[in-house]
Amino acid sequence: MLRESSQRESSQVKADGSRLRFHYGLVILVMGFLAVLGSLGFGRFSFGMILPGMSQALDLTRSQAGLLLTLAFAGYVISSFTSGLLVARYGARRILSAGMIVTAAGLLVTGMATGLVAAALGQILTGLGSGTAYIPGVSLATTWFHTSRRGMASGVMAMGCGIGLVTAGLVVPAIFGIFGAGGWRVSWYFYALATLAVAVVEYLFVRNSPAEMGLLPFGAPGTVARSDSSVSGPPGPGQGTNPLLQLGSVARIGGLWHLGLIYCMFGFSYIIFVSFFASYLLEIGFSTRGAGDLWAAVGVISVPSGLIWGLISDRLGRKWALALTYAVQGTCLGLLSQGLLVSWAALAYGLTLWSIPAIATAACGDYAGPRLAPAAISLITLVFAVGQMTGPPAAGLLADATGNFAGAFALAAGVALAGAVGAAWLKREN
Repeated sequence: MLRESSQRESSQVKADGSRLRFHYGLVILVMGFLAVLGSLGFGRFSFGMILPGMSQALDLTRSQAGLLLTLAFAGYVISSFTSGLLVARYGARRILSAGMIVTAAGLLVTGMATGLVAAALGQILTGLGSGTAYIPGVSLATTWFHTSRRGMASGVMAMGCGIGLVTAGLVVPAIFGIFGAGGWRVSWYFYALATLAVAVVEYLFVRNSPAEMGLLPFGAPGTVARSDSSVSGPPGPGQGTNPLLQLGSVARIGGLWHLGLIYCMFGFSYIIFVSFFASYLLEIGFSTRGAGDLWAAVGVISVPSGLIWGLISDRLGRKWALALTYAVQGTCLGLLSQGLLVSWAALAYGLTLWSIPAIATAACGDYAGPRLAPAAISLITLVFAVGQMTGPPAAGLLADATGNFAGAFALAAGVALAGAVGAAWLKREN
């Protein structure tokens, strides 16, 4: 009898998963981190450090540099809208890996560019791949983790963005130091190869849902794996519902549109910081090495930002965590625009840099549930991308008109502070 009791307990622990020393959700946590690192850290956040050398080599104006980013985001909009819907039909593993391959191809084409048109084609392709990979990557947090651990999981995955900034601040200047004026091409080639490696790893280790392995989401109560929508998450390949029906379901959740609008403000404000911060530092007297060191420092300090604020949102609630982070970001951007406490303001901004994507991803799971979370993330990302598309050209045009990026950072500060007000009015999650 004692042996039977022990066997039953062992079986229960195995089904629960969270009571084991090892739960496959921990592997998924690493895969989500790598997904963000490859799709955004390598695919996008390298752009800011490579841009000065690339602009000089291709004779690009500030407006043309902003146009490249806008085209990349146009590709991102298209793919992020469709990616979450395709996950239910084909599975996160396939869509994520395919997106990484496309991202790597876009980075390679950008590195081979000889003019604006070719660079634009490369960035469009990069955007298409980034959006395709990012949505299934971050949706793993809503699928594999219970709501009580969802903010934490989203925060860990968001750390990929910070690592991307660190590599850009350290690797890109080193490459330029070795290859000189041609360093911008080698930098793109380096990131293309790194992203391709991530694609292989994702295909080998990602699993679409805990139900595939007879597990509950990490941190979920209970002793047996269930198939209801509140626990099992998105189905495996070929088992999904009609993507259009999924989109219709999440579109009727009013809180998601409010969340998307707030997320759009982050897209507008943060992309100005990420894209033009290095150029702005050079304008106000920083050396290339000094700008790279500060950029790397911001990246380092931003690494745990998503995790810290994700944990805070698990305790404090998503809306107040969002409001606080927006208030901090708006204040820091305002200081930067005036050239005040530049290094301290940049580092303080880094402390919250990836908090908003982590909190927004967790909130999607709260509003829509794990099964509809990928579609919900696609919906708010679509609205978010509007901010990303409009931020760079607005900043570029303003910089061309005034001769520097100070006004662009002031604009970003105002939008971020508006996000704080909007977050305070966010409805409570379901």
